[in-house]
Amino acid sequence: MNTTPTLHNLVTTLLKRGGHVNKYYLSDLNKNKHAVVFLKGWFGGRNIREALTKALL
Repeated sequence: MNTTPTLHNLVTTLLKRGGHVNKYYLSDLNKNKHAVVFLKGWFGGRNIREALTKALL
């Protein structure tokens, strides 16, 4: 069973909680670059998935 949430699920969860994601980080060319998201503070990661995971934990 695959328990890894999809990128779409992570983004929608962050937005429902009042967070912000720049569309720049969601483009296919930039998904694997360093990313920063905001949810009651700034969270960064090696890629967009890591930044979203840190913010939602």
